[in-house]
Amino acid sequence: MQLLLKEYPQAAREKTLDGWLPLHLVARYMGGMEGLQAMQLLLAEYPQAAKEKISDGWLPLHLVARYMGGAEGLQAIQLLLAEYPQAAREKTGNGLLSIHIICENNNGANLEMVRALLSAYPEGAGVTDITNPCVRAAHFNCLPDDAIDFLLRAQKGE
Repeated sequence: MQLLLKEYPQAAREKTLDGWLPLHLVARYMGGMEGLQAMQLLLAEYPQAAKEKISDGWLPLHLVARYMGGAEGLQAIQLLLAEYPQAAREKTGNGLLSIHIICENNNGANLEMVRALLSAYPEGAGVTDITNPCVRAAHFNCLPDDAIDFLLRAQKGE
């Protein structure tokens, strides 16, 4: 990736026929430290990519919330939020926040990932999932108990 961007920096801005930037592809298909390093390189070349949505309204942050977990997932979330803090407030075309996506997927999400998103958008704990207006992030049960407790307290404003 580094060599490609050195020789052809415009590559970070090139979209697929479906409208995906390389940052979207990395967030979706390349996990681990390799994916995180690729994201850093792409954002250094084209920071605007953090704000770009694909056709279904997904930002790179949404893709990371769905497909990256563990320490690298946390670092990717922090990297994307540093570039575009508003991303934590942005919903997908289906009305999901990144916090909903993390909570509905058992992808290695952890309390620190939840904290990072809620630091950027504390009110996100109480925002309902529009596909099911009764469901808030705290209602998902795939997270560790400490993350669920944290969400419930955040929802109450504690």
